[in-house]
Amino acid sequence: MRAGQVSDRTPENVTLAYSLSNPATVTVRVFDADLELVRVVADQVRQSAGSQNATWDGRDLEGRTVPNGAYVFTVEARGASGGEAVYDPVTFSGGEPFDLGKAQVSRETGTLTYRLSQPSRVLVRIGVPGSSLLRTLVDWEPRVAGEITEYRMAIGRSLPAASTRSFSL
Repeated sequence: MRAGQVSDRTPENVTLAYSLSNPATVTVRVFDADLELVRVVADQVRQSAGSQNATWDGRDLEGRTVPNGAYVFTVEARGASGGEAVYDPVTFSGGEPFDLGKAQVSRETGTLTYRLSQPSRVLVRIGVPGSSLLRTLVDWEPRVAGEITEYRMAIGRSLPAASTRSFSL
């Protein structure tokens, strides 16, 4: 099974394209950047082998238009013999956390500087490890490879040591 990834939605419909090697019963789900279910686009629909697509209207389970952001979809296909194939981009194309060992925090300028080895979606949260979350500094936003400086830290505030992680999608 092959499929593409939905990212940075626009207000128009999004066509999810995939290919089945055999006839199958298919379920297509859309998830947000926090991997929360947004919508079931196709629910156990019987489809033939070959190129297929499903259209997502940009709405959530309750019919509300979702905000701009990154969205991924999964395709689950079950063949007549009971065999199953699952396309889930988080399992093979990123979603793996890695620590930013050389991140630097400047309390004077209110910045966080770090380096990414590849383009990534980044989540930076400030809090007490194993305890409370104080603030989300960067919420799954796309960043290019190279040195990145985040300017949104509170200046003059006493901040605890941050556990900074980046998630590459």
